[in-house]
Amino acid sequence: MELENNDEITQAVDVRSPEEIARDADANSFAKSLGGNDDLEDFEPEAELTPEQEQAALDELGETAQNKEVATMMAASALEQIETGLQAFAHPKFELDEKKHKKGTEALAPMIQKYAPAGLKLFGKYKDELMAAWFLSTFIIGSAREIKRLKVEDAIAAKALEESKQSDTVTTAEAA
Repeated sequence: MELENNDEITQAVDVRSPEEIARDADANSFAKSLGGNDDLEDFEPEAELTPEQEQAALDELGETAQNKEVATMMAASALEQIETGLQAFAHPKFELDEKKHKKGTEALAPMIQKYAPAGLKLFGKYKDELMAAWFLSTFIIGSAREIKRLKVEDAIAAKALEESKQSDTVTTAEAA
């Protein structure tokens, strides 16, 4: 039987740990947030915005964030980012249940409506720097967790080998 979808093949042989999968998902999310494009042949660098154009875009985004529906979507996105962060830093199986997610969204949306314009003026121009810091911290923590897991696996394997050698020694001594 031949598979038509390459994704099915990839999923069938994916032997990455949950930490590696989470780290790769974070890296992909980061790349997408920067406007990453897998098709490099179509790559055209974006024109640099003047400070006035950048400020106008931030002002427009701040005004848009004052819309209740947009603020609700931004709040939901923020909670998803927090959940991803907790999965990366604390435990990969961490999840916000639907009820907490809804309550959090309802609590955050009014704050976004109220403070987004001022916050965007303060932090908006540092979006790339904040995203890079987020990615690096996620990558470093994920890598450290993966190294720790590998060391535990090595220690378990070494202990099993040592026990196997001791068992062989006892068996040989009994046979004599």
